[in-house]
Amino acid sequence: MAWWKQMLRWTVLLAATVAVTVPLTLVGVPSAALFAALVVGIALALSSAGPAGVPRKLGVAAQGVLGVYIGTMVQQDSLGTLGGHWPVVVGVAVGTLLLSVIAGALLGDC
Repeated sequence: MAWWKQMLRWTVLLAATVAVTVPLTLVGVPSAALFAALVVGIALALSSAGPAGVPRKLGVAAQGVLGVYIGTMVQQDSLGTLGGHWPVVVGVAVGTLLLSVIAGALLGDC
């Protein structure tokens, strides 16, 4: 695919994400940009109008940014509220991670 077509697809992705983020932010949706990017990405992928792929280094960097962004949403008083129940929360988080990895591995074999 020509480089200018890829650039056009990235530009459409960015513009559509911004266009969906603004109203979601005005309505007060938490993490509006994340939800907007998810919805726009799904729509473009299903219509085969999205970029062909994300370079590996850029994908890893994006995951790091998302991790930090989500981490900033954790409030200190929320952690204090857990008190002695933190092992249950950690167990559920680890269980969810394991189920996700297993489901991904099974879907990858299909």
